[in-house]
Amino acid sequence: MTGEKELTDKQKAFALAYATHFEAKKAALVAGYSESMASKGTSQLLGNPRVQKEIAKNLEVYGNKHEVLKKRLLNQLVNIAFSDINDFASVGPDGVSVKEWSEMPRNLRMLVSEVKETRGKDTVTVQFKLVDKLRAMEMIGKHLGMFVDKVEHEVIKPTYIESYDGRRVIELGGERVKLGDGDE
Repeated sequence: MTGEKELTDKQKAFALAYATHFEAKKAALVAGYSESMASKGTSQLLGNPRVQKEIAKNLEVYGNKHEVLKKRLLNQLVNIAFSDINDFASVGPDGVSVKEWSEMPRNLRMLVSEVKETRGKDTVTVQFKLVDKLRAMEMIGKHLGMFVDKVEHEVIKPTYIESYDGRRVIELGGERVKLGDGDE
């Protein structure tokens, strides 16, 4: 044992979150700190040498900020592509039961693009619209090189003709261009 006090789970979570997006308040909230601590106490966390060391370690593991961002974007696309409506509601013998919004993890709530509630005389209808799964799958496929956009190119073969002064003229797509000496 080196005598150094170990980081708490919250401090480790803060260091990881901070290394992924470099926003202290957001990292503190993700790590489970209170709103008050996230607003006022992050400089204390960032000033802690052990937390700084953990942030540096996380940056080494996850690469630079852009690599972390790429991983986060890809992870979000994966979350979208493989999202399941059962994460938000369940169907049972008594009908549909919608899960409590505040109890859902943030990564699930981010998958919902629209929630609509309609109240009737004796009924309540709730509609969920998830973000576009097909588009997310397409983007992942392109990232993995599974889909390649094909672009057609038309190649116009030049036609050489003689001009009245003995110089060669090139005809390309209906236009004639006189070649000078040594242009061939």
